[in-house]
Amino acid sequence: MVKILGGTVRGFIYGGGTLIINNIFMDSGGIYGMDFGGIYGDSVVEINGGTIYINGDIVGTYSNETYGNTLTITGGNIQASDITAAIAALSYENTVNISGGTINATDRLSGGRGWGTIRNNNLNISGGTIIGNIYAGDSGGDASGRTVTDNCINISGSPDISSAYLYGYSQNDDHSGNALNIIPKV
Repeated sequence: MVKILGGTVRGFIYGGGTLIINNIFMDSGGIYGMDFGGIYGDSVVEINGGTIYINGDIVGTYSNETYGNTLTITGGNIQASDITAAIAALSYENTVNISGGTINATDRLSGGRGWGTIRNNNLNISGGTIIGNIYAGDSGGDASGRTVTDNCINISGSPDISSAYLYGYSQNDDHSGNALNIIPKV
């Protein structure tokens, strides 16, 4: 477990399974919960405030096969290129939870991203302001032959998504069962 409880960070942050970030200032590099070449799951990245303004990515796990990874953002002012729970050839059952803050994904925000099969990933948004392209499942959209199935964007609460574009999948994909769920207040 890696905890960063404040200060200024320049460069890259790599966690060891669990990465908790509270109230930092970061203006370069990237944030990666785990970065392996094999099969990896169950990593946790939590961002609970601060200012993160980077050209790099915020990724729960980057590997050949990822499953069960979680990226949670509860606050802060965050701008990054790619924000996702996992990037892999096989990316499944990963989750992004956003409940506060301002999140600007200059490239894309997704539950899971990959270059092969992307399935059963969830992006849950219950608060905050979201800016950019949002994908339930994302293959990068630049090649055919990728499969993106059964991924969900779940929106509840009162998030501001007026500057966001919502997609079930990227272009050029074999796709089915991707969903956008709007959960009303009770």
